[in-house]
Amino acid sequence: MSAQKNMYPMVVSKSLSFPFSKGILSQALIAIGMKPNEAYKVAEKIEARLLKRKSPRIEKDQLKRVVYNELRREHGPDLAKKYLEWKKITSSLVVKEGSSGVPFSKGILSQSLQAAGIEPNISHSLAVTIEKTLLRRESLEVTRTELRDLTVGTLRRKYGSAYANRYLLWRRLKKPARPLIILIGGTAGTGKSTIGVELAHRLGITRVISTDSVREVMRIMFSTELMPTIHKSSFDAWRAYDWPRGIKDDVVIAAFMEQALRVSAGVYALMDRALNEKISTILDGVHLVPGFIKRDYGGDALVCKLVITTEDEDVHRERFLIRSEQTSTRSADKYLKNFEAIRRIQDFIVLQAHMHGVPVFDNESFDQTVTTIVKYLTDLIKNHDRTYLHMAK
Repeated sequence: MSAQKNMYPMVVSKSLSFPFSKGILSQALIAIGMKPNEAYKVAEKIEARLLKRKSPRIEKDQLKRVVYNELRREHGPDLAKKYLEWKKITSSLVVKEGSSGVPFSKGILSQSLQAAGIEPNISHSLAVTIEKTLLRRESLEVTRTELRDLTVGTLRRKYGSAYANRYLLWRRLKKPARPLIILIGGTAGTGKSTIGVELAHRLGITRVISTDSVREVMRIMFSTELMPTIHKSSFDAWRAYDWPRGIKDDVVIAAFMEQALRVSAGVYALMDRALNEKISTILDGVHLVPGFIKRDYGGDALVCKLVITTEDEDVHRERFLIRSEQTSTRSADKYLKNFEAIRRIQDFIVLQAHMHGVPVFDNESFDQTVTTIVKYLTDLIKNHDRTYLHMAK
């Protein structure tokens, strides 16, 4: 659940970008007459081809050509031509706002549906359903209000009022009276960054920053002599920690605490910027320890703190191995050699979370964890923001 180095393919269309979706492509192929199992096989082939590309980004028109060529080669020119004709029809849908309009996008609609707590595969299917409904209309133009009402009605009919109300709430978050600042803490290897990126995608948040970036900047600004612990990883900062001999405290935790407190100065600067610019922001990192980030913005910003863990030690170890296979810059050896220290830091962070009332999410299943967090955030905003949109009954 986070910004993986081996990034998943991203489809780029003008100023927008969104993850490639086998679900959306499969639904488009089914719409032109392919059987579901055949459509899904084609979507899997396209995904595999995109994953082999050097760049994870692909233009929308280029993706269309890739699909067209695959269909022509494996299923004949007639079906390939039918696909292009279908894409031409669907791309002619326009969402109007005043005198201007933008092309309707299943990807954007799917993203906003995921913010309502709908699982990705269901949100993709729902977006396709709404697109089909729009194509059956006499006009290919739809106002934003009409699209919102259609989406809310479809959500309410298929999944109930709770999902419809969440969707309305997250629509309001796009133009917040105050920014949402999400702080995701947790020890190394729990999936914080992946979860942060996925949350940003589902919630439409454009700013995601890791505290590792803050520490890297501080390493340039401050010498090893002046701030020795920031020049080490969280789990081996103790090697640079100048501590009195004979001290009984846990030196691993003591050095980590000093590092986290140093980095918190940069975290405050990022939070202040989010407040001043009124831009919702996600910060993730081991340094976001409950109780250490104490700045209170009152009613000017909603700060949400949460902690990600991996309780199963075997799963935790395996994640370092998987990450090492995905990127050559993060060898598993360093983490596995310091695994005991990493687990001790997790225990400390969890203890701090319990002391300060911060929720802890065991990242056993990525999709389930993200969905649970989205629901938690929705309830939190609804309970704290008295100005949120009045929900239709």
